Amino acid sequence: MSVAPAEQLVDIEDGQGDRAPEQPPRPPRSMQRQPTIAEFAKKVATSWVKPPTREAEEQRRLQERKLKRQQTKARLKAEASSKKADEDPAAAGEGAPKKMKRWLSQLAMLNKDPRRKVTLKLTPDEAAEDLDEDPEDKEYRPIVMVITALFYTIILIASIWYNGGFEPFAVNPFFGPSEKTLIYFGAKYTPIMVDKQQYWRFLTAMWLHVGVIHFVLYMFTQYRNGIPLEREIGHWRVTLVYFISAIGGTLFSAIMVPNLVSVGPSGALMGVLGISIVDVAQNWEYRENPQKEMLNLIVTLVIALVLGLLPSIDNFAHVGGFVCGIFSGMVFSPNIHFKLRKTFVTFLGVLGLLAYFVATLAVFFLRVSPATEWCDACTTIECLPVLDWCGAVDTTGLF
Repeated sequence: MSVAPAEQLVDIEDGQGDRAPEQPPRPPRSMQRQPTIAEFAKKVATSWVKPPTREAEEQRRLQERKLKRQQTKARLKAEASSKKADEDPAAAGEGAPKKMKRWLSQLAMLNKDPRRKVTLKLTPDEAAEDLDEDPEDKEYRPIVMVITALFYTIILIASIWYNGGFEPFAVNPFFGPSEKTLIYFGAKYTPIMVDKQQYWRFLTAMWLHVGVIHFVLYMFTQYRNGIPLEREIGHWRVTLVYFISAIGGTLFSAIMVPNLVSVGPSGALMGVLGISIVDVAQNWEYRENPQKEMLNLIVTLVIALVLGLLPSIDNFAHVGGFVCGIFSGMVFSPNIHFKLRKTFVTFLGVLGLLAYFVATLAVFFLRVSPATEWCDACTTIECLPVLDWCGAVDTTGLF
């Protein structure tokens, strides 16, 4: 048996035997090469803009989990339809095979989707486990959209009752109250807002509707676009997006067409459309049918702009709400990140909202005069001069 030399034993006992060779001393900071301004700026921009690998992997994992959940639901519904039809064909009805075929086709599409980077073939155990509620992939109930729709209904009925019924078609083509009644209930009308300091109308205008047709169209839009958004991003996020867009749209309208009455949740629903369009465009490869979703959103946007040419429906509120919706989505929606670091996108969204509200509020308080119009074309864009739809507003006896 060999024995270590005495010198090595002494080194081991002193804890020096396994020590790594000493590194040469670093030169003084004054002698080190300092980065140029361009290199420093590139380093800062990269640290802010480039998404870290961990966040990108987390985003991919969440999207795959959502696709897996869709696949599971499609499979279980197809199996349930098939089982119900086998057990009791009479109770299942004639539509059961059609339902089963639809769910099976959706399941086949999810399984064969070439855009997915992983194969999501589920065993029965995995399917049952995937149905458990996951806090990171939670689907919320549309509480905010239902409550706002209930308030819209109550206020519409109250305004028509106070008006004594519907106005003639030549005055209000939407089967609703007069503009005088709408102003009494809190419509946006800049002369009163400026002269009487009734700034609360920025918020109350969104709760009113021109008439029954206007109410039905906007509630359909809220059902098609607002409820899915709330299910995806949650109650408090959609509430903030909804009200920020509504107030931002009313503020822009008060500046551009101060002498026209306007009501409705135009800005709020356009904000919902704005965030939905950006979401679909960014997450195109993860959507089940992105072409159909985008087409539906664009058609809804065009219809809203056409309706904005009719009395008391506000195209400028549409534009302002759309812009505020995009900025609010950058702040509050976890799905909108433009493939950048989410902190950076949130910062840009907050900056955009601050710039928008500071600029519009400054113009409203310093430059808006009810006696003057910004442009003649703005009135035409807001209300087509047809019949008596865009006549002067009678406010006698209101205040």
